[in-house]
Amino acid sequence: MPRKLPIKYKERDWSVSAAKFLRRIWLAHEKGYVCIAVRNSVTGKWNEVFLPTGASSSRIQQSLEGYDPKAWDIYYCPNAFSEKKRKAKYGLRTRYAWADCDAYHPNGYKPEPSIIVETSKASYQALWLFDIALKAPVAEAYSNKFVCDFGGDKGGHSVTKLLRVPATRNNKPERNGDLVNLLKSDLSPIPRPKVWMLEISASLPRGSRKRRTRGTTSLSAQKIIAKYGRYVPPSILVLAAAEDISPKWPDRSKAIYLLVTAFHNARAKPAELVKLLLSNPYFVNKHGSNADTAWDEVNRIISKRGGQNG
Repeated sequence: MPRKLPIKYKERDWSVSAAKFLRRIWLAHEKGYVCIAVRNSVTGKWNEVFLPTGASSSRIQQSLEGYDPKAWDIYYCPNAFSEKKRKAKYGLRTRYAWADCDAYHPNGYKPEPSIIVETSKASYQALWLFDIALKAPVAEAYSNKFVCDFGGDKGGHSVTKLLRVPATRNNKPERNGDLVNLLKSDLSPIPRPKVWMLEISASLPRGSRKRRTRGTTSLSAQKIIAKYGRYVPPSILVLAAAEDISPKWPDRSKAIYLLVTAFHNARAKPAELVKLLLSNPYFVNKHGSNADTAWDEVNRIISKRGGQNG
């Protein structure tokens, strides 16, 4: 596998640089499918494109060129899947760990990341290439360990995680179209931190992800709102019934947290909370319609509150 990635690029050649970057990232996988995801910065609409792990740079470039970086936020998933679906149950073994570092500079993480990307001014994402492929839940645990120990988004460790593609633009209103910059790129394999192995092994649920049971609900989001509405503050009901992101509530992460917390306090079941998120513009605009991510968010928020209702 090529170890060094080109860091310097010209914006007019963004698709060439981005395709080369993605090809080198995805060469770490021996099989399966990889994903490019794009979000329209005006409508919030998401599209996903799947490619075989061995796709050529030209094929990747063709998949990118239909999306203007000034109108679309462009992401990739570093991990591979057995099906053309970005769902955790299809996640294959991966040599990567990943982190949404936010304002924490990845140079302070140990070991230092293989890839460091500045997604906007003083906001970062990172990727580690290990010397061994790990089962998806184990790779998730390592990813979570990085942010727990060194800082970052603790809700971003799912194997379905999307990261921003270098040489594109960050079109969030507060980011003003900042260029996504590749700051470090060295794919020399890193030994996984063995000092964490016992702790990570103990943190994993018994059995594989496939054995993990999740509830379901036949209720629509509207019926869930009606069922628990009398127990939820009016301001949160406005968020729950929103059809688009309101300028009065621009913080998507806070809106998601408030929604889950309020309906959890009202005794909504986890499956009902997931259904709410998958129908809510604050979640869909941030994460897309990804059920695994919705479950991760619900479980993270509930566990953060100690798993207690009310």
